Amino acid sequence: NTDFNASTSTGVGHTVNAAATTTTITAHTPNPSAVGQAVDFTFAVTATAPGSGTPTGTVTVSDGTQSCGATVAAGNCSITFNAAGGRSVTATYAGDGNYATSTSGPVTQTVGAASTTTAITGHAPNPSVVGQAIAVTFTVTSSGGTPTGNVTVSDGAAICTGTVAAGGCSLTPTTAGAKTLTATYGGDDNFGGSTSAGVSQTVNAAATTTAITGHTPNPSAVGQAIAVTFTVTSSGGTPTGNVTVSDGPATCTGTVAAGACNLTPTTAGSKTLTATYAGDANFGGSTSAGVSHTVTTAATTTTISGNTPNPSAVGAAVAVTFTVTSTGGTPTGNVTVSDGLESCVGTVAAGTCSLTPTTASTKTLTAVYAGDANFAGSTSAGVTQTVTAASTAITITGHTPTPAPGPSPLGRAA
Repeated sequence: NTDFNASTSTGVGHTVNAAATTTTITAHTPNPSAVGQAVDFTFAVTATAPGSGTPTGTVTVSDGTQSCGATVAAGNCSITFNAAGGRSVTATYAGDGNYATSTSGPVTQTVGAASTTTAITGHAPNPSVVGQAIAVTFTVTSSGGTPTGNVTVSDGAAICTGTVAAGGCSLTPTTAGAKTLTATYGGDDNFGGSTSAGVSQTVNAAATTTAITGHTPNPSAVGQAIAVTFTVTSSGGTPTGNVTVSDGPATCTGTVAAGACNLTPTTAGSKTLTATYAGDANFGGSTSAGVSHTVTTAATTTTISGNTPNPSAVGAAVAVTFTVTSTGGTPTGNVTVSDGLESCVGTVAAGTCSLTPTTASTKTLTAVYAGDANFAGSTSAGVTQTVTAASTAITITGHTPTPAPGPSPLGRAA
């Protein structure tokens, strides 16, 4: 003023510190979230009294493994978690020249496994047969990332397993029919399981090969059992069911598992044996190539079982009974009985004929079976028949001339 001159004080020091701050996570959505899903974190940074004003700079939001960052002014950032589990998330303000750093209290974020979609993308060949491998390809996808682990493909009975990374496995059906294939992803720590839609696969019966591997004895005789062995094979597995072996008229049946049956021929001749597999639900039928087998006539035994009356007389009929037997069955045809001079013939079925000797003596009777197409001839052992001379009777049938009446030649009256 007019009375005093102007003046300036000496300077004194004063320290102004950066204002303290408070950082807060104000929201985190969605919660819970899934692996691969973005979670939006909003935050606020405010000055703490006695400080005031608006802090600037950046904030980092982190669960210790994954993080995002944004300016204080932006107030939010997003983290896409790549693993499932409970997360403890904090926000840290880095500070600036006027405002100090601060870290929020933790908030809990729940991260669940991500959903997946499993699909069968191919299955070849289609149709296939039992026991034939089908190449099945599949995918497992997720918006949350790349799943890991295994996928199991099933047709209801048979299964195969492949990794998600491989994207395929080889399925070998064990039964025939119209199949529905499904692929099931089992999930892992971060991705949930899922099952594909079904796809149709036709599985036909597998082809088979039937073969006769033995037939003993060869040759055989009518009525003699032949042990026939056979096999039924398939690239598709092990067939089941029955096999019928035939020589034309005669048959026998055995299971595939047994691999044999006994065939008893009823007729003689050169035979062709075949084995026919009937098939089952999963394996087609088949017939073997023919194999040659020789069947000879069966041996027979002829026996005289009776000769009545014995002794008999010349000219008297003798009823001779006989039998013709065979282990191979029942012979047919004729038997001739003879005493060396005379004979009679009867059928095997009748079992008898009537022999009339014409000479007296001790006879040996034999019966000879002539055989037929299936049974060989045979001759009986001899049996003794005594034939005596026939009895006679003398009868005067007339006397001529008749003597005249008069004295008897002996002196008696006539």
